[in-house]
Amino acid sequence: MRTETFELLIEELGQPSLIMPIEDNLIEKYHSNMPKLLIENWQQESFCQFKNGFYSIINPDEWQDVVDVWLENTPFQHLGNFYALARNAFGCIYI
Repeated sequence: MRTETFELLIEELGQPSLIMPIEDNLIEKYHSNMPKLLIENWQQESFCQFKNGFYSIINPDEWQDVVDVWLENTPFQHLGNFYALARNAFGCIYI
C-alpha cells in the first residue's frame, strides 16, 4: 500500500516513468539515518523518476560526492550528515 506522501507525488507528477530497484543493504545502511517515512517509500516504490526524468527520487550514495563538494567550506559542513534524496531535470538536488 502506498504512503499518502507518495500518493500526493503521483497525483502531482503521474506514475513513475522508470523504476530502479533498491538493494536491501542500502535500506539497512540508511535505516537509522533517514526518516521512517522515507525508508517506507524506498521499500515500497524503489528509486524512480517521473515524467521521463523531470523529477527523480535518487540513490544518495550515487550523489554523495556532489553533496560533499557542494557543502565544503560552508557553515553546513559541520552540522551533520546531508544526503541527496531527489533531483530535477534542471540540475537541482534536494538534500
